[in-house]
Amino acid sequence: MLSIIIADASLELVPKEVASLATIKSIARTRGKKPEEIVFDISHLLPLKSEILPDQEKRGRPDVVHRVLLAILDSPLKFYLPMKVYLHTYEGRIFEVDVATRLPRNYLRFIGLMEQLLSKGRVGPKDRPLIKEMDLDLAALMKNIPSKRKIALSEKGKLLDPLKLAKEILSEDNVVIVGGFPHGDFSKEVRRIIDEEFSLCKEVISASAAICMLFSYLFYALRWST
Repeated sequence: MLSIIIADASLELVPKEVASLATIKSIARTRGKKPEEIVFDISHLLPLKSEILPDQEKRGRPDVVHRVLLAILDSPLKFYLPMKVYLHTYEGRIFEVDVATRLPRNYLRFIGLMEQLLSKGRVGPKDRPLIKEMDLDLAALMKNIPSKRKIALSEKGKLLDPLKLAKEILSEDNVVIVGGFPHGDFSKEVRRIIDEEFSLCKEVISASAAICMLFSYLFYALRWST
């Protein structure tokens, strides 16, 4: 079983620190919603003074989460390898994502879906939600996931042959953690669960590129490598 955690995901409703700003209120009014009912996208506020919002570099980038989820859910690996996908947000909320979910390609449709998720705690049929909130924190989630190692993909990690890492991951139950934010480092909450950190490229690459690379090597190792 491979468990994927998109950690510290930059996905939240508009935080109180910026809810009263004119731009946010205007966008919410245009959409017929209250500011606290819309997904926070920091691009609407740039430039923004850093002291207004804690951890500004990590927040307000739902597009990062969109790309990472698409990279995971589009991969054919899910047809050959038992897989669980979890979304851990900046605020510490945990969501389980059904690997059969067909995520909207259109960013605006994705935002609408995430607003429903963050407001109601689920999307999809009530008896079989596609994405649902779990009443757990990250530490409790780890106790429920069978795994030998918790591996983080990070630019600060040890550079390793991706095919070698893929074969190691396939040899036993593992958790792979990838950041769901554009800049900065994992939170202390996430760092506490990480056993090892690896990098797949000596250059800095995006989280979605890292997942695409890893999944490609996993697929190759599973299907074609001897």
